[in-house]
Amino acid sequence: MNTAANPQPEALVIARGSPVYVGRTRHLIRLLSVDYKVTVIRERRADEAPGPVHIDGVPLVERQFPLPRKRWGFLRGTLGVLFLNAWILKKLLMGRYRIVVATDVHTALAPLFARWLKPFRLVYDSHEVMWALGSGSLLSGLYKLAENVTLRRCDLWLVPSATRAELVLREQGLKRDYLVYWNLPVGHGQAADRPRYRARLEELGVPADRFIVIFQGSLIQGRGVEVLTEAARSARYHLLIQGRGSAPSALQRKPHAGVTLLPPCENTEVCSWLSAADLSFVYYENNCVNSAHACSSKFYASVFAGIPILCNRLPAFVEFAEKHGGVVFFDDLDSSAINAQIEALVDNAVGYPALSEQMTRAREVLRAEFVRQTGEMRNVFRSWLAE
Repeated sequence: MNTAANPQPEALVIARGSPVYVGRTRHLIRLLSVDYKVTVIRERRADEAPGPVHIDGVPLVERQFPLPRKRWGFLRGTLGVLFLNAWILKKLLMGRYRIVVATDVHTALAPLFARWLKPFRLVYDSHEVMWALGSGSLLSGLYKLAENVTLRRCDLWLVPSATRAELVLREQGLKRDYLVYWNLPVGHGQAADRPRYRARLEELGVPADRFIVIFQGSLIQGRGVEVLTEAARSARYHLLIQGRGSAPSALQRKPHAGVTLLPPCENTEVCSWLSAADLSFVYYENNCVNSAHACSSKFYASVFAGIPILCNRLPAFVEFAEKHGGVVFFDDLDSSAINAQIEALVDNAVGYPALSEQMTRAREVLRAEFVRQTGEMRNVFRSWLAE
């Protein structure tokens, strides 16, 4: 084959956040790179360190935009979207891409315009419903309009759950096909690492014979970590906290002896650290369709680590529990109630092993379904090669 005459088709992925940490985007990059030469671009914000040059062998191109100070919230956000799309448009007009992936609707504006000038396939990978983020009526209305146009004009719509897809279509008054693509972690299926990572916990002073609860995720307000930290004063279990972000006030002070703070880990180690624990704590406020109607990556990471989950009754979590089990719910974000719930699990010599077994079976079901999901996407991408 004359590779000069038949160059490898190219794909451009416009990433939401860093694809180093967003497993959903990273899986998609890997999938595309089988048949396409992939380039990934993203905006790098002022408070972020420069990212790696490559993601699994795929180049990452970052750009930091000169923007007003953070306190200019609305203006800064608007200018950020405009700068980002101007940069995307330049890349599209200068390149020869067969596929362009827009992760979330605010990255789809330039591709929608560029399709009038250059032919390519547009994949809309909606991580979040942007108009549901509480950004104010004007911005939400603009996001809703942009999403409506994107849904009408994109060639493939990827969504993290069928429930969320149907909710969006109902809100937009549209009918169209979509593919469900879960928020699974990058290094999933590493529960066999439990003995090695448990030993690392012992080196950090975590009691070897203690029941271990872990919070892993963004250390921000609204994730329940402060309440969980207050609850973990029991001598019956030990709490691990691992994540990135501005720590809530309860963590800015030195935690009590029942808590160990772990440094952030690489994405490929997420499930390994989780597997060293006995129970994962997952909480999201039920104030947005994004949290309520699709399981988070941290929820799925716990599933693939093979440990039961203690969480609140979000519709997506309830749906998972009804299908697979392995989940225990709490109804109030209250330290006393959560402490009592965890101690009850420690004492349940029959119920807890059953939950663990349910989660192990769920992992295998999800693994097989994820292979089907990615196979379906690969078939679509390869069919476009023949055109």
